[in-house]
Amino acid sequence: MNYFQLFDLVMPLPFFGPNINKMKEKGDVEGLIKELGNKDVKVRIDAVKALAELKYTRGLIAALKNDHNEVRIEAILALESIDEPEASDALIDVLYTEEVEAVWLKAFEAVIKTLQAAVTKSSSVMEKAAAMLESIGVELLKSGRDKFALKCFEKAAQISPEKETFGSIGVVLTDYGQHEEALNYFEKCIAMDPNDARGWGGKGIALFRLGRIEEAMNCCKKALEIDPTLKGARDTLGAIYYSKGDLDAMVSLARETLRYAPGDIKAHIMLSEALALSGKLLEAEQVTKEALALLNQMEFLNAEDLSQVHQQLGIIYVMRGYPQKALEEFKEAVRSNSRDQWGYKLLDALSILNMMEKIMEGTPLERRARLLGLAEKRARTYSSLAEWEAEWRE
Repeated sequence: MNYFQLFDLVMPLPFFGPNINKMKEKGDVEGLIKELGNKDVKVRIDAVKALAELKYTRGLIAALKNDHNEVRIEAILALESIDEPEASDALIDVLYTEEVEAVWLKAFEAVIKTLQAAVTKSSSVMEKAAAMLESIGVELLKSGRDKFALKCFEKAAQISPEKETFGSIGVVLTDYGQHEEALNYFEKCIAMDPNDARGWGGKGIALFRLGRIEEAMNCCKKALEIDPTLKGARDTLGAIYYSKGDLDAMVSLARETLRYAPGDIKAHIMLSEALALSGKLLEAEQVTKEALALLNQMEFLNAEDLSQVHQQLGIIYVMRGYPQKALEEFKEAVRSNSRDQWGYKLLDALSILNMMEKIMEGTPLERRARLLGLAEKRARTYSSLAEWEAEWRE
């Protein structure tokens, strides 16, 4: 082996990567887009910067779908400086789709800068900008991305303070358990419009969570006087009646709720629970079976609703003293929605009580309380009914 052969073995060949500058000088945008898939992240980022200098919007939009966070952020920064509707629309789309918080925040900052620039040019744009952010926030809220939704609502309120936006902020804060702060926003809604049902309902919910029961009850009633279909206020009022032990009022409210929403599965469950608690078990069973029939007629079956209906029917059978029927319903519940661990906890609790021969003791309400109390204490989790059955066979 001569010297040169030995040199080739110990010294690696130089790395000849893509010449991004040359591509940029030649305006080779397709080549730059291709390099967005390069294994080297630095090459990808350089490709984005080159596309930005060329102001090639389509390439930058393609970079928004890159699998690396830094590449997407670089594309966002580039699109922010391009004054074209296509670039603005692409940034707004990121707010709907991006899951990584750091990347989403960069897009949010870019969108806000664009909106603020438009607002300074024309005050008539303010309401449109706020409405757009409110709309984005609502969609984010629907997909469970509350943190991002809250930022949209808060910025919308800064641009154009409207009662709808204040109400949306209040809803998110309530979900976060920040009830004092939520109460403040609902009171702002009411101050702007004393007949705002959403404001009164939200205030009632916040007060109920804060333990101010009588005030909460009055607010929920006020909300329902304005808008009898307001579900949140109805649910909260039902919970208030339950906490006060006023089962007759709870049943009456639940019947009324079902009249307003005959196709609402949760309204059926609410009425069934109220009837069961007041000792009207046969009617409770009938209402639950009606909910099951409704679900089976639906084109798109909601797994969560189906599981809850089977759970409710199982609890009624426990109260009536039919543990075997209850067991079958709880099994159907977890078949319907294997991720709902409460169904498994009910199965565990019923099986333990059966083995201890405790399930038939006491009144229907005592059976229910014993079952639910034990279910709450169960910590074991399962991924499927087969796993639960294997555990109990052992």
